[in-house]
Amino acid sequence: MPWLLASKRVIHLVTFETVVKNYPTVYIILHEFADPNICLALLCRKGACIEPKKSTHQNKSLIAAEHVSHVTRFFEQININPSTYHLDRVTGSSEGYLVNTDLYLLADAIVESYLTKTTNTHCTLWNGTDKNSYYDILENENIVLPNSNGEYLCGPYVRLDWRNPNHISPKTRKSLNENPYYYIYEQAVGKEEFFNKILANKSYAIPFGDKNITEDLVTHLIDVKQTKLSALKMFMIIQSYFSQVNLLIKDVCFMVDKNGEKFWSEVNQDCMRITAIDSNQNKFDKDIWRAGGSASREQILQKWNAFNRILIEYFMKNKFHQTELLTYNSYFYTDEIEKLLKNTQLRIPTNLQELWLTIRGKNPRSVLVTMDMFNGQPVLVKSSQVCEVHSDGEYGQAMEKLSIFPDILIVDLNGAFGETDTKNRQIIKKLAQKHHIYMGGGLRSLTDVEDMLKSSVRRCVVASADDVLITKIPKERLVVEISINEQNEVLIHGRQTNTHVNIITKINQLIQIDVNIISITFVQSEGHLSGIPRQQIRNLFIQNPQNIERI
Repeated sequence: MPWLLASKRVIHLVTFETVVKNYPTVYIILHEFADPNICLALLCRKGACIEPKKSTHQNKSLIAAEHVSHVTRFFEQININPSTYHLDRVTGSSEGYLVNTDLYLLADAIVESYLTKTTNTHCTLWNGTDKNSYYDILENENIVLPNSNGEYLCGPYVRLDWRNPNHISPKTRKSLNENPYYYIYEQAVGKEEFFNKILANKSYAIPFGDKNITEDLVTHLIDVKQTKLSALKMFMIIQSYFSQVNLLIKDVCFMVDKNGEKFWSEVNQDCMRITAIDSNQNKFDKDIWRAGGSASREQILQKWNAFNRILIEYFMKNKFHQTELLTYNSYFYTDEIEKLLKNTQLRIPTNLQELWLTIRGKNPRSVLVTMDMFNGQPVLVKSSQVCEVHSDGEYGQAMEKLSIFPDILIVDLNGAFGETDTKNRQIIKKLAQKHHIYMGGGLRSLTDVEDMLKSSVRRCVVASADDVLITKIPKERLVVEISINEQNEVLIHGRQTNTHVNIITKINQLIQIDVNIISITFVQSEGHLSGIPRQQIRNLFIQNPQNIERI
């Protein structure tokens, strides 16, 4: 036990030298245990730092009479009944008051009264085998990939752990590090001495540690599925960069909030096991620290310095604006997932495959990006007027950037302006063979629509003015485009005619002919690169009828 100094409801763990040096005006009640170097001190009030005389009574420590009121007041301040600890006056003696051997129990009572149980779950993502937990698992070819250094057949997976303290008290079974004085004492004596005297001493500490827990038990505590999605995605993002420098994550630990959306733990090499993918299989983790203690300090520093140099060198040679920023249609982590799913040696179970596909796949909210085409070139349109050519006039170059999105709307402006069988339409048919294309512009008859749908266009976007045509088109292949001004009035005939019909009125009319997907163009802000009219959009969504499934 260290020195325990307490003032009101604040307790500090310090050495006796610290008391003498930093608390020169402290009354100390000294109580010796079997080990003369272990003693208990209570901070009662300001005053002279004294060490009371030892009592001649067995197992008693003496408190000067003038100090008893301060001791009693201290006990009251921390809600401890002084009579419990036999603060007895020595009859017929001027020596003072005695505290019996039960006083050392006060230390436990004070310490444990401040403990709060803060258990929670965290997730560990495993890429290699937890061979120390599962007996003989390395020999089971239905679980472990043969000749793989312990890699699981299922690939990386998430294991939920119940967050336990590293050590608990053998007497109270409570966590040691939840004691508010734990770290103060550790800092005072140093980590190594603290470990040897306290944590390695079974009289004071029992090793405990985290334990894995079935997800069924924590279903009502956390969002299990979202936690898995977040952990797997974070793992794969980190691994995708490590793969660039031939490093492999064996396992990594994350702390995630109950919604499974926010990481609140640090993410660094101290939280994971990392191995080089080479013949030497150099390890960049703290397992050597666990094995060798402080004697391995220099070795672990050398390992982490080497690890840092590897990453620094990579990022200096591969600037973001020269690499990832120019990779328009994928991310590093999606490529890594694709490689995992195509690994024929693995047998990834269906539930994990679904998680990986969700992470790799579409955005949580579908974004329909638009490319306007005029005379076979991609152009910028501002408020219905062709403004300028972009992407060097090459639609292929524009598509390379847009193809990161799952759905792309291509508008045939020549067709919208009245031309037929345009060059744009032929290009759109070609692109629809490779991409998920929505097509709009110049679709004035059912023949036009059927021609595009047969060319693998997913949906046709038609103007809201022709209800007769709208009724003839299969609704699962249709989007109705509504152009409006700042007053939410519907514009038709190339946006040149104001119907003075409110968009909500128009939407309700479209619902009557079974339309369930619409597109809204805000003409006043279209193409100005000044953002969207947020307040106008909010107001529309408040009024939007429930029959409309997507906008």
